Amino acid sequence: MALTSLLEHLDAAREILGQSPAGLFVDVDGTLADIAPTPDEVEVHSAVRDDLERIAEHLAVSVLTGREVGDARAIVGSDALLYSGSHGTQWWQGGRTWVSPEAEPYAGHVHALAVEAMRQFSRGDGYIIQDKGMSMSIHYRLADDASAARIAIFKFLAESPDARELSIFQGKMVAEIRPKVALTKGTALRAIAQELGLAGAIAIGDDTTDIDMFRAVAELRRTGAIKGLSVAVLAPEVPTALLEAADYVLAGTRGVRRFLGWMAETLG
Repeated sequence: MALTSLLEHLDAAREILGQSPAGLFVDVDGTLADIAPTPDEVEVHSAVRDDLERIAEHLAVSVLTGREVGDARAIVGSDALLYSGSHGTQWWQGGRTWVSPEAEPYAGHVHALAVEAMRQFSRGDGYIIQDKGMSMSIHYRLADDASAARIAIFKFLAESPDARELSIFQGKMVAEIRPKVALTKGTALRAIAQELGLAGAIAIGDDTTDIDMFRAVAELRRTGAIKGLSVAVLAPEVPTALLEAADYVLAGTRGVRRFLGWMAETLG
């Protein structure tokens, strides 16, 4: 089932949308928008933004991302949604921004590591460092030798005292560094589902950090708390573990756009 297109099984999605209340959980990079050479170049198509806002008139739409929440809001371009950034440590809704209390003590380590990484890896060599406040990323998509770049990054992280206080994850041509706390996109999804009393949920993502989101849906479904499904976005670099955790797939961001358009029309 994990390799079956959701667009061929819209009745499964329609069943979720029939639950009240229901929620939609979406990633940004590689899901709402194509992966770009640099994080600053990522753009969400205006049609996607419009469909998300139309969907938000009928159900709860949450953007769960590794990006800083302000950055995610600027890219998506809608204030009608709830945003959880830096892997469940930052939040924004209705003009209010807050940080999960258990993550706050790690901010100093994150910033110090980002400064150290900027000294070690230059943009001219194809590295891009993102200091996102409560998390950071080291991108190496533009490096001439991606394999060598990855080895250099993880060697640097293994030797850094600040990195030892943080959790490190591998993504698509990126090392993700986060507070060493039990906060993920999955905990964010569970918190939102509980707060809103959701009876249905659809989660869509494309990378390793979205596996936590998919597992949260599966856990809530097993306990009978919700009816839900998880959707992996197919791309050349899609992690095998993500496909194994998914119920259905969509073919790239174009497939996501088609599905969101269908959702907007169906709910409307």
